[in-house]
Amino acid sequence: MDRQALWWLCLVAGLGACASAKPTLYDEPAIQAVQMWTVGFAYESAPAEEPAFTEAGAEALAMSDLRRARDGKLRDEIAVSLKDHYKIDASQALRQGAGQILLQPVSGIYGFASVSVDILLPTGKTAGSLKVKNGDNRATSKNDRDFAEYTANAIAAAMRGEK
Repeated sequence: MDRQALWWLCLVAGLGACASAKPTLYDEPAIQAVQMWTVGFAYESAPAEEPAFTEAGAEALAMSDLRRARDGKLRDEIAVSLKDHYKIDASQALRQGAGQILLQPVSGIYGFASVSVDILLPTGKTAGSLKVKNGDNRATSKNDRDFAEYTANAIAAAMRGEK
């Protein structure tokens, strides 16, 4: 089933918005010329340096650690999926001469709400971006693993110029 048919099915069924991906590519031929990619974050969140002196502070630090771990798992699953399912040479390790796929995940009530993806050439030039959104309610929201696969599929399709 193609994306448009799935979207209409969700709309007609009254389930709310399904997951969606919107790519914007600035230099498709340059993206397709890159042989290897590094999957990382648009920014690395540093662990809190200050000790938590209150119960609320300790809970906030624990939630922050959980989010970093969950974001890392999303990154790892996207990188593995790109490599294994889509045969794109992707790794979480920085490599000389590799382009970068930079993620900025946003958590939501039912899992990840969205992830913004920047595609950078080895020169550092931004060659494209994607906004991948998850479903907006329990019935249409993908779990973390399915959302990682959906995001990897969207990235691979954009990098290959597939619509």
